[in-house]
Amino acid sequence: MKTKKTSGVFARPVQLVLCAGAALLLSTSAAFGQAVSQPAATTSGTDVVQMQKFDVTGSRIHRVDTETVSPVIQMSQASIEAKGFTTFGDAIRSLSINTGQALTPVDAGTSFTPGISTFNFRGLGNNSTLVLINGRRAAVYPIPGFDGLQSMFDLNGIPLAAIESVEILKDGGSAIYGSDAVAGVLNIKLRKDYQGSQASVGYGTFFNTGTPIKQASIIAGAASGKASIFVAANWTDQGYIMANDLSYTRDADFTSVAHKASPRYAVTGKGKVGDAINAINDAFGFPALSTNPAADGDFDNRSGTGFPGYIYDDNGDGPWTFYTPTNNPTLAGAQNDQNLYNFNSRAGFLSSNRNYAFFTRASYDFNDYVSAALEAGLTRSEGTSASAPTPVVLQNEQGLSQGSPMYIPADNPYNPWGADIYQGGRRLVETPDRYTTAVSDVPRMLLTLNGKFPENVSVLKDWTWEVGALYMANNVSVTTPGTVPDYRMQQALLGLVPDSTGKLQWVPDAPASSRTYFNWFGLNSQTMADFLSISNPQVAKNQLTSYDFHLGGPVAHLPGGDLAVSIGAEHYTQSISFTQTDLNITGNIIGGSNGGSWAGSRSVDAVYAEVDAPIVKWAELQVAGRYESYSDDGFQKRVRPKIGVKFHPLDWLIIRGSYSQAYQAPDLAYLNETEIVTFTPGQYHDPAYPAQPPAQMQMNVTGDPNLQPQTTDVYFAGIFIEPHKGVLKGLNASLDYFRYNQKNLLAQLTDYYTFNTILNGAMKAGSTPASDPNYDLYQLFQSMVVRGAPSGPGDPGQLLYINNPYQNIQKRTQVGYDADVSYTWATKRAGQFTAQLQGTYFVSDRIDGSTNLGNALFRRFRGNLGVNWKYRDWNVNLNCVYIRGTDDYQDYGAVSDYTGDPNDDAYGDLLVRYHIADQYVLNAIVTYSGFWGMDISLGVTNILNQRPPVDPSGSTGSFSFVDGVNYALPASWILQISKKF
Repeated sequence: MKTKKTSGVFARPVQLVLCAGAALLLSTSAAFGQAVSQPAATTSGTDVVQMQKFDVTGSRIHRVDTETVSPVIQMSQASIEAKGFTTFGDAIRSLSINTGQALTPVDAGTSFTPGISTFNFRGLGNNSTLVLINGRRAAVYPIPGFDGLQSMFDLNGIPLAAIESVEILKDGGSAIYGSDAVAGVLNIKLRKDYQGSQASVGYGTFFNTGTPIKQASIIAGAASGKASIFVAANWTDQGYIMANDLSYTRDADFTSVAHKASPRYAVTGKGKVGDAINAINDAFGFPALSTNPAADGDFDNRSGTGFPGYIYDDNGDGPWTFYTPTNNPTLAGAQNDQNLYNFNSRAGFLSSNRNYAFFTRASYDFNDYVSAALEAGLTRSEGTSASAPTPVVLQNEQGLSQGSPMYIPADNPYNPWGADIYQGGRRLVETPDRYTTAVSDVPRMLLTLNGKFPENVSVLKDWTWEVGALYMANNVSVTTPGTVPDYRMQQALLGLVPDSTGKLQWVPDAPASSRTYFNWFGLNSQTMADFLSISNPQVAKNQLTSYDFHLGGPVAHLPGGDLAVSIGAEHYTQSISFTQTDLNITGNIIGGSNGGSWAGSRSVDAVYAEVDAPIVKWAELQVAGRYESYSDDGFQKRVRPKIGVKFHPLDWLIIRGSYSQAYQAPDLAYLNETEIVTFTPGQYHDPAYPAQPPAQMQMNVTGDPNLQPQTTDVYFAGIFIEPHKGVLKGLNASLDYFRYNQKNLLAQLTDYYTFNTILNGAMKAGSTPASDPNYDLYQLFQSMVVRGAPSGPGDPGQLLYINNPYQNIQKRTQVGYDADVSYTWATKRAGQFTAQLQGTYFVSDRIDGSTNLGNALFRRFRGNLGVNWKYRDWNVNLNCVYIRGTDDYQDYGAVSDYTGDPNDDAYGDLLVRYHIADQYVLNAIVTYSGFWGMDISLGVTNILNQRPPVDPSGSTGSFSFVDGVNYALPASWILQISKKF
């Protein structure tokens, strides 16, 4: 853990905030007695209506126009519902600015964060967008996701019934809001002023599955005199879907659908594909290749660890197995083969989720100048994910004690080889499917005191101020019944003894004749399964506390309006802890889940200022800066600036641009994680042993306290048009250019190099001269590939794991465009029509000079088309999400690595290229409001019930598509009824 120190910006930030607030209260209170009410100004007997100023994300200065210097996407609750998705997370992920891979409740069975729902703006990372709730920083999910290190916000923790609107700042927000606002800011605004009450219920299901979707909510608000209160509560319950429920997820062998992606062999050099394949076929020990990648089994993602199990005998011969389970294995019956296992036959597809949320806000006006508000909320999310029974691989596990190898003893009666067996694999089909349940509790409390200065305080006339104190947490408990400890597996192989109740137990000195042994090649009893399986709880906590103060208002009058400033200070502290069991810490769990407990915290002190200068009526300038001091040692202290301009030369035209610097500190897990063990989503050949079947590879990651923050220069420029008359009245259109220049990018080499490239490069490290341009890279790859002790001369040793740390190693430049066009036209007889088209196109995305576009995870274009029709009591919405396809490839590495002939380098790398098709997700929702004052809505998501496009590499791991990039769920419908009282 990094050494903590006291920040120098504020010695006592809490006292500073309280004293500043008290000073303001005293100053305003002293002036209250002198305040005199003035009548509203009139002109020719008509009252002048003064427009109410409000907040827009991207600026802390109150304003009256919605089109600011910065580009902001504004979504009301109605527009979120109009997208036709049943969850808030799916609605946010459908935006065209969301690209790259996000985490969803699909295929979450063996993930670090089962059931979590995230987003990935610009593909810059799930942790690169700052999430605010009512303008203040929100607590992230305490268990890091993806590789076990990335902290991110869980959209499940939002009380849906309380949402009023969502605003998304698309350019960098670090100068205004602080660290993590690299790709922008997602500000979730909860309801404040609501009077009346409304109740809503909903029920639906996913087509052809019977999986229910249930929803209910109630909101109520009232005001009396100086006080007001708002209360919201909602409940959602969505069941799980098993992979076997859907035609496109039942089989992990994607060969039958691979033709939809048109796979073909290719080589990166100048050689011919046929010659390269022949060269490999002539090499010793590698399976022969045909001209059809699918026929060669490239897209068969079934597990090599199947049932019955396989072993390698003491001479390394094999794999030996039996085609059918047997209680009498013999050498004569053993086959030199391996049983592939379709784990999708018992795997989960969509996690179940049950969500309870409560939110309330109460406010009180002490007088015309001082108000107080209290927000309190609690959300509980319960998600359960399923995965297939545990696979056990002898050479990857421990025996009776830490560091000892697991083996099948020679005297096990189901071991016909009569020798200890140390290599082999088997699927524990007798044990329960692995169900992981994560319960997340998210309490939040915000206390604010705000006000304005009296009119007779001329220096601060029209100025406002606010003091706030926030507490928010996210506490998660995870239980995993079906966990099998290494030592129990070893005990079962050595033989167990039944107790008086028939339960099996480990008795080390029991005679062999009284023991019941685990059968590696047959089906074992339920009592054996009961002995093996335990529950393994884990607990994670994240606490965020913050104190802030800001004030602002006009300081001078310019030709274009008031020159306004906003200044403020903030102190926040974040602490995360992840507590694992001794089994995790010692790596004593079958199939992984290794990792130690860890904890980390940081505090940040910040001061910031913003100036908004309407120089003339058609030109506005925004200048902002934020200075932050971190408790982390070695982090650079400097002001992060932002400058933006907006030109309004015509009443229908706005031209704007901005430059800002964003700053992202390493996530606490990056610095403090003791060890995380993960496995590759796909299976890979080890080039050191080409005759062995492909298998998943273990990856080990540890935190590095010496990591430094990454910095980003953000450039934005755009135009906005809104004609106010003529045939184009009702048109809104914008086109924005964006560019992100990132330095010190926090990344893993496996994000940008394939596992085949790393494995093959490591093999070349020993024979590559220092003069070779790839020498340093191969040496780096060699340090990542960790092998066991060699068995003899020429043997490199079995692959143990890939060391895959985070490093400050990359530079990244991303360039693209956002477009948004909408048109509304009203007719006298047919009602009102609105159409909106949004799209994001990436011109380039390069990391250290190599393109990061045009693959399964990073698509070049995404778009949205929405159509709305309102007629009397009817409201109809159609929404289509478009995700562009791409060509992608699997890299087998250099042909010379397989043939052993350096002259074969002329061929380059052998690839399998394939195409991922475009995807269209069409949703519809129809609402009728003419029955007893109720709103009755029927929505259908994915109307055409289209499956996600085939990605034969199975980038998700279990399925032949990329979840979190493409939409993976089947069609669903939901009927909702709501009524205001």
